[in-house]
Amino acid sequence: MQAASRPSPSKATAYSVCVGQDQDRILQFRLKSSPLDADSINLAQRIYGSRVPAVVVEAQLGDDDGETPPVLVYSIDCVRGTDFSSFLLYRDEAMLTSMERNAACRRNLTRDFAHFFAAAWNSPRQLSEEDHALDKQMHIDNLQSLLCLPAEFHPIIQACVKQIYAIMRLPMVVYHTNLAKEDFTVDREYQLVGILSWSRLAIGPFGLNLHSLEEIYGHFSLQYGRSNFSDHKDL
Repeated sequence: MQAASRPSPSKATAYSVCVGQDQDRILQFRLKSSPLDADSINLAQRIYGSRVPAVVVEAQLGDDDGETPPVLVYSIDCVRGTDFSSFLLYRDEAMLTSMERNAACRRNLTRDFAHFFAAAWNSPRQLSEEDHALDKQMHIDNLQSLLCLPAEFHPIIQACVKQIYAIMRLPMVVYHTNLAKEDFTVDREYQLVGILSWSRLAIGPFGLNLHSLEEIYGHFSLQYGRSNFSDHKDL
C-alpha cells in the first residue's frame, strides 16, 4: 500500500492520508468528539451522484473511557480532478490566451452546475415546523449581526432580512454551505468532477450556495472590486 499524507482542512481534529496503489481512497482520522456525519454525506451522494465521495466509518481507535480521546477512522472515496482554485492558478498558455476556449470552458462548468443544483431542487427534504422556525431565525440573526457595519449598509441588510420570509418558502434541500473555488474539482475542459468538504453540509432553502457561481463568471480584487467576464449574462 502506498500512502501520501496531507493535513485535512480541520487540522485540530482530523488528519487524512491517501492510500491504495492508485491513491484512490482517503483514510481520515478524526477525534470522536468531532465526527463526520457519514449518513448525511451519503444522503448527499444519493442526491448528487458520484460528485460526492462516499464515506464509511471503518473503526474506532481507543476506548470511550480511555486516557486519551478516541479517534474514528473513515474511508472516503478520493475525488478526481483539480480543485478550481489550483486550476485557475496553473492554467496552460492556451487557456490563458484563448477567449473562445475560456468561454467554452465556462459554458461546460455552467451546464454541470445547472445539473448539480437541479438535483437539489428535485430532491426536497422535509423539516419539522420547529426546525424550520429555528433555521429562519438563524438566517435573520446572521443578517442582523451585520448591522455593526457602517450605516450606509443598513438598508441593504434590512431588505435582505425582509426577503428571508420568501426564501424560507423555497424547497428545503441538502446543500454545501461553503462551496468556494477550493471546494470543487474540474477536469481540463472545465467540467465539474467532484465536490469536496462535505462536512460543511446542511439542509436549508434552495439557492443559499448559488453565490459560488460568481467564482466562474468573474473575479474580485481589493484594488478594482468585482469584474465580470463579458459572457456572464449569457451564462
